[in-house]
Amino acid sequence: MRRIMKGCVFIFSLIMIFGISGCGDDVDNTYNYYTQEPEEEALHEGMPQVVVVSGSDYEMGYQCAQQIAPLIWDNHVLTWGALVATYGEEAVLKDAQVWAYYWYEYDPSFKDWVEGMSDGCKEQGYDLSPLEILMISLYPTTMWGRPPGPYPPETGVQGVAQVSADSVDPPEKHSCTSFSATGTATTDGNPVVAVTKMVPMETMQCFILVAFPDDGPSFTTCGQAGQVSANSGLNSAGFAMAIELGRLSPKHLMYSSDCPLQ
Repeated sequence: MRRIMKGCVFIFSLIMIFGISGCGDDVDNTYNYYTQEPEEEALHEGMPQVVVVSGSDYEMGYQCAQQIAPLIWDNHVLTWGALVATYGEEAVLKDAQVWAYYWYEYDPSFKDWVEGMSDGCKEQGYDLSPLEILMISLYPTTMWGRPPGPYPPETGVQGVAQVSADSVDPPEKHSCTSFSATGTATTDGNPVVAVTKMVPMETMQCFILVAFPDDGPSFTTCGQAGQVSANSGLNSAGFAMAIELGRLSPKHLMYSSDCPLQ
């Protein structure tokens, strides 16, 4: 199994090298709503850092933070500052409480990961709460897909999310591009799955995670520091996934019988 994972990591690393290097060009920094500067020593250029963890969900989260706590802090500064500047601190805090309700109710595994990362960051001198780390993962959803209207009553959070993502007008719309290919579209007939990270206005510190959990298949992802997974990943059971925002209308989607592009 570990030989399988080594091969997966190599392929995944090559995909992400090309994807990340392509996303770094011609970055427009005019849309700069961040309130703090990241720590200079935290900035990581070139090949993303590879982080290997094992054990329970909590243990893997803790081990992860032990290795990349400065990068997690850097991403917290970027995401929290952007969200507060766009929606206000009160709304962001209520949003976090709403997400936390569903997080604790339906995803205890991820909760353990994030609580482990929080404790690992604190041990390294970065005082980040689980909710603050959680919002790194929820940044795209909150920034670009935040709904209007009352909060769900079962969460116990009072108030109305009066500002929706539709009312936010950034100077540039953007989304990732993912593709898959198999059969005659690849040289050896094996499937290929890939995705770009086309987010020049909020590009965060990325890392390659290689995880060997006590339960379940081992897996690798290339998320932003503070996440367990982002919009791509694969595991030792042969499952691979790529997710994009999908803002484009159907006429912009391209398909062929051998190589569907979406």
